[in-house]
Amino acid sequence: VKKDVEKDISLLDYISEGVQLEEDVSSIAVRCEIEKDGERTFSLAPTDVAVKNLPENCTMDLSPSSDKYTVTITGEESLLTNMKLADLGAYVDLNGLSDGEHAIDVKFTPPDGIRVKNKIKLKILIFKQNEGESVPNSTPAATENNETNE
Repeated sequence: VKKDVEKDISLLDYISEGVQLEEDVSSIAVRCEIEKDGERTFSLAPTDVAVKNLPENCTMDLSPSSDKYTVTITGEESLLTNMKLADLGAYVDLNGLSDGEHAIDVKFTPPDGIRVKNKIKLKILIFKQNEGESVPNSTPAATENNETNE
């Protein structure tokens, strides 16, 4: 339904046989107002994305690290009002990956009622670390793909 709905409902259809209404009212009018979802946009930096399940004895680099990407969310205006980027729970899961270059979709865990419209891919380079080798600092980066999840 994409527009307001108004309907008269007969109470007689919903009461058991032998039950009487206290007042002489046999129907009620119900009106449901349908609101269009709102939309909000955030700027996502690669450093805003958590990394899960980095393979053991590996390090990673996400490049380029200076890029910013647009994340568009939809939901009820009342839910969008107080949303922060951190509320979207952006992360990448590296489970099952080995060393080499990978393009990984960023996953989100937004609150109930909020949907992420577009996809973002991170380009990740995983390095196998040799024993005794120091781990270089890694800096995240992402690529954007504006396909919708709807």
